[in-house]
Amino acid sequence: MATTLATETWTGTTGAAWPSQWTSRRGNNTIQSNAGRMVAPSTASLDYARTDLTGMSTSQDMDLVVTVQSISSGVQQFAGVHIDSDVSYNTSNAAGGWYPDNCYALEMLFNSNSSTSTVTLVSMDGGAQNNLATATLNLGGNTRYKARLQRIGTALNARVWAASATEPTTWNVSTTISGSKSGRVGLTSANGNVAAARSFNFDDLTVTDAGSGNTAGFKLWSGSAELPLTTAGLWNGSALVPVTVSNT
Repeated sequence: MATTLATETWTGTTGAAWPSQWTSRRGNNTIQSNAGRMVAPSTASLDYARTDLTGMSTSQDMDLVVTVQSISSGVQQFAGVHIDSDVSYNTSNAAGGWYPDNCYALEMLFNSNSSTSTVTLVSMDGGAQNNLATATLNLGGNTRYKARLQRIGTALNARVWAASATEPTTWNVSTTISGSKSGRVGLTSANGNVAAARSFNFDDLTVTDAGSGNTAGFKLWSGSAELPLTTAGLWNGSALVPVTVSNT
């Protein structure tokens, strides 16, 4: 069974600061209706809010799931989640401080035309932003989405889906990585091509150690039930059944 590294539900008084396990870097970050509200400043286009989960233990192979909701509709705006982060804050880096100098990120671009929105896997390497894989995805404003960003070994995967729907079994974006990054997680929100404040709510965050338990990153199912994968085989409820799993 995977080890839980961190959870957050942002339960608290509206207007209060985020829980102490978070370190706010920029923007107005408060609890609003039991969700984590991030408001990017309106001083310039592509301005951002960012906070890092500095209270969690460091890890490398990890699986992050969080609910994301943009508050505005019909405008360009960004939301991002990052893992394997060194939680550095350097406003001179290529992303202007959006992300730590070293991390992997899922960047969600909500376009004014929702059908042209995108999700992108990002690698931050010493402050330089490298986009690894991008897919077009219809992302509407004021809609709750689930986002999953997962790193297992050299595999980096992400998907985004409506929070009211069943989680898909396929990834929106996938790539192979070769870096040795490890660290913590964080969240980013940003306005787009207009200097205006943009707000996002985050909720129900869970981070698990994807390197424990099923280290191959597979889930095995019997009908609608997930079955445990053991070192000897697959448990069918009464006996171990030898099994061979291939990812080719």
